[in-house]
Amino acid sequence: MGCCPSKKATENVISVESIGQVGLGTFNLVHANEKKFLDQYKVEHSLGTGSYGEVRKVLHKVTGQERAVKLFIKSLDDSQSYMKVKSEIQILKTLHHPCIIKMFEYFEDEKRLYIVLEKCNGGELFDMISEKSNLTENTAAIICKQMFSAVAYMHQNNIIHRDIKPENIMLEEFEDDLNIKIIDFGTAIKISGQARLIELVGSPFYIAPEVVAGNYSYECDMWSCGVILYILLSGYPPFDAKSSAEILKKIRLGKYSFDKPIWESVSNDAKNLISKLLCPAEKRMNASQALCHPWIKSLGIYPKPQKTQLDDLKNNLKGFYNRNKLHNAISAFISSQIISSKETKELRNLFKSLDTNGDGRLSKEELLNGFDDNHELITEIMLTVDADKNGYIDLDEFLVAAVNQTTLLSRENMKKAFDMFDLDGNGTISYDELQTVLGVGTNTGKSIWMEIMKKKKNGQELSFQEFCEILISLVE
Repeated sequence: MGCCPSKKATENVISVESIGQVGLGTFNLVHANEKKFLDQYKVEHSLGTGSYGEVRKVLHKVTGQERAVKLFIKSLDDSQSYMKVKSEIQILKTLHHPCIIKMFEYFEDEKRLYIVLEKCNGGELFDMISEKSNLTENTAAIICKQMFSAVAYMHQNNIIHRDIKPENIMLEEFEDDLNIKIIDFGTAIKISGQARLIELVGSPFYIAPEVVAGNYSYECDMWSCGVILYILLSGYPPFDAKSSAEILKKIRLGKYSFDKPIWESVSNDAKNLISKLLCPAEKRMNASQALCHPWIKSLGIYPKPQKTQLDDLKNNLKGFYNRNKLHNAISAFISSQIISSKETKELRNLFKSLDTNGDGRLSKEELLNGFDDNHELITEIMLTVDADKNGYIDLDEFLVAAVNQTTLLSRENMKKAFDMFDLDGNGTISYDELQTVLGVGTNTGKSIWMEIMKKKKNGQELSFQEFCEILISLVE
């Protein structure tokens, strides 16, 4: 998907191995699954193709969840593509945002790499544009607000997507314009500092002029967002021609217009935002600035949370305070790997509503605004929920703490978690299995296991009944 690379970009690019884990502190819940892929998933029909691979619908045999898997077939004479897929995996591991596709796990065998992702049922934004021709400004503003939020989050984490387009933006559910997911990080790259890139990557209609010129950085993603906004409001691209070469020529010139009749009914604020995005890179708005634009501020408004929703959320966050490492670890695993996206949809919408600056994370100030300046409560929440101590609550941290604990630790969920911990299928969990699945370091793994052993009567492995009893005792 997109233009073929014609040059190599090597300067100031961060290696795959150096990309760290964002969120959840010591618990790295997205990692290689050592089991055979076909033992864990039932493969169903094709969903399409992405960068470097086919995407198919799969069914997780333990949880029953529908997911998507991106398949990459290894080739001895194509090590470069293999490394790009490995880079995509490492990048996806670091991203936890309501509007970015979630990766559950990945597998590798002699012939293939399998990247297991959440499945979006609403289709591509491209299809919605094709069906509706052009959207209302309110709908377009809410879509763009989410898009800018995801880009701001990526850029904060030094990641450039490089192929943002309607085909790479999915709707979470049918008839749901309010929840989008940016997908396909096959051409994404992590850079350091103010690095400049030269590799020609992207798709003709959406590629920035500085990418065509071979000297670019983060700003290229915002040009693509500007093209999408133009299309959302008009139904046609700002730079169009019969061939890719002609399109690229028009993009280099950077000339577009609002001359067609459809633009007469579009607000000046919307046109102003487009002009601040489809301009030279040095003058272009970044994602954080775009989120503060008057058009986004006035029209990109999420539904206000109800008081009962905030009260429930407050109680769940308060209940999370002072839990121990074992409870946090198991809760994080169930929240990340077992609870379905439908079950967390309301909470994710609450997260977006509380995230008033749209940067994809919650600050202490945003929580104070959401909970009526309760300083003592918010201080406790920040100390407990901010597991990686970066001063913000990321989406994954928020969900672990915000999901109702009775729902989270239902017997059904505990059984699914137990079966996924039991890697050798012998009906018990060992220390090595716990450490492997949770992805924790040796010291953390040992401390969690010691907590378990203190509560256990005999033996060095944990049965399902013992597993349940210990977890239930932690919430009583």
